[in-house]
Amino acid sequence: MSKEKLISNLIEIIYLLAVFLYMLVLKVSFSTSSAYDFLMLIFFSAIIIGILILAGSKFNKYVGFILLALYTLYLVAQNVYYRAFSQYFRFETAIGLSKEVAGVTDSIAELIHFEDILPFIILTVIHVLFIVLHFLFQKKYSYKLKYRLLSIIFVVIGFGSLFYNVSIIDASAEGWTNFDIYKSDYYIYHSMSNTNQFVNKFGLLSLLYRDAELTISSESNEIDTYIQEVDEFYASKENNHLDNELTGIFKDKSVLFIQAESFMNLAISEEFTPNLYYYMNNGIVVENFNTPLLIGSTSDTEFMSNTSIIPMTTGYPVCYEYINNSYPLTLGGIFKENGYTTYAFHNNYAEYYNRDVTFAKYGYEFFDSSKLGLENLEPDTKLAETIGWILSEKDKFASYWITYSGHQPYSLDSVGVDSEDVKLIKEKYPDLDDEYVSYIAKAMDVDKALYNFLNVMDWSGRLDEVVIVFYGDHYAKGLDFSKGSNWDQVMGTNSDDNPEILYTPFFIYSNNLSPMQYDKVSTTLDLIPTVVNLWDFDVDLGYSLGNDIFDPEYEGFFFDNNGNIITNNFSYNIIYDSLMFNNYYSEEEAMKEINYYSNLKDIASKILKSDYFAQKMGD
Repeated sequence: MSKEKLISNLIEIIYLLAVFLYMLVLKVSFSTSSAYDFLMLIFFSAIIIGILILAGSKFNKYVGFILLALYTLYLVAQNVYYRAFSQYFRFETAIGLSKEVAGVTDSIAELIHFEDILPFIILTVIHVLFIVLHFLFQKKYSYKLKYRLLSIIFVVIGFGSLFYNVSIIDASAEGWTNFDIYKSDYYIYHSMSNTNQFVNKFGLLSLLYRDAELTISSESNEIDTYIQEVDEFYASKENNHLDNELTGIFKDKSVLFIQAESFMNLAISEEFTPNLYYYMNNGIVVENFNTPLLIGSTSDTEFMSNTSIIPMTTGYPVCYEYINNSYPLTLGGIFKENGYTTYAFHNNYAEYYNRDVTFAKYGYEFFDSSKLGLENLEPDTKLAETIGWILSEKDKFASYWITYSGHQPYSLDSVGVDSEDVKLIKEKYPDLDDEYVSYIAKAMDVDKALYNFLNVMDWSGRLDEVVIVFYGDHYAKGLDFSKGSNWDQVMGTNSDDNPEILYTPFFIYSNNLSPMQYDKVSTTLDLIPTVVNLWDFDVDLGYSLGNDIFDPEYEGFFFDNNGNIITNNFSYNIIYDSLMFNNYYSEEEAMKEINYYSNLKDIASKILKSDYFAQKMGD
């Protein structure tokens, strides 16, 4: 072998090793180190190396750059997405949310760190170097049969590792019985019901393969099976709501539901949000209320609040994929049928999250910024009085207001941040980072906005007729409240020692209402049954998946974005299969509830996929 040929072959071998090393380092940096994921690394590496060998030295550096860039983009995108939403996306999720990306470019840019860009820099340097070496030392190019055979060997190795991996996973189904199979690797892998649980067990490379497999394969038609399973669920579902001390307390009163963007309990303080602090402490407050941050973010909270159905935890957000389904029970629809004017308000264009369609489905007439005669994305304080004067002219109203000021980005020049509020915060907390100062200032804008609205009600003589139902749509994604964060150092609180720090508020305020406090684990799934009780509407709640928060028989239920289950009696970590009891409660009782609530999410997805109510009611 000539010296020139030896150098040429050596360059090729070093390049292929560099490709594998790059994939290994990136996988270790961005994914879990499970045995499953290392087998998937072998699969992807062998396939890519096989393709590069087949491409030959003349082209493989260019092909390699494209393939590794796509590989890098996926891992980095998952990392950034998790940083924002505390969960991993699927391809259909990303496609479904692509319409919204343009509207939150500042928020996205804020989440991208230098370490996210670094792999692309390294990748570019590697390929430029080897392209230069090719032109210096590999001027002759010849394609031989042995390269084809070698590429086939690598492809065989790749698919062999894949099939071995899947066979191990499938074998894990053995020994599991009844509904407990949801704990098995088999169920987690094949159902993909929880991406966080999936990645924790199998890694991001496994998610990439499994997601791609499901995306390109056609799903079999299982509608009839879904309908039958939902029928059986509703037939066995208990619907024995009991009247309680709050039944009919707001009968015939008007109401404004306020879904506050990224609003957490820690945003309410006597010093910076005195109005909210007063309303909460002089109304009905529900402790341990939370709203999970799911794939559709704010839109999922809107869906749960207005239908009492759990949205999809994977795939497309409901506001795109299933909004044309039939929903017999909606929050706006209930009030509309009882003679109320039902409006919904948000200071953003109506097409965002498909709200011009969704809120009509929920029973409201939707008012976006243009319909209100306002500039897009103005602070909530500018919106509040407009809403107030519109509603003051209505006899009875039930309206839904989605605030905006609390939204990312958390900078001192973003929407809802007033310079005077910033000055007050910095006087009190001079060492607090600007992003947290911004968050508090945004909460102050919402505080003043609600005060302005109630002032209009007072001026119009309607104050005693109006009820405020206030809750956060999810925690403040993108902000770090963990141990050692700047928030923790300045405020002395962190989400590691006190996970309740991420809880969202829920309170009900009406003028002259006696203060009441309830310690009940709950979420927006419970809003419709609770409201039906408070207004004493004659409504069949049989199709609701939630419960009246104030029903003494209801033990409470909340699920987070990881799929963990929390009740008043216990909390269950689905990833580690661990139970922690709050009260005296048997493990048998707890497992019965875990099985029920795990099944509840599955039933909800089958309701959506089959358009169950249209099938049953002929809509």
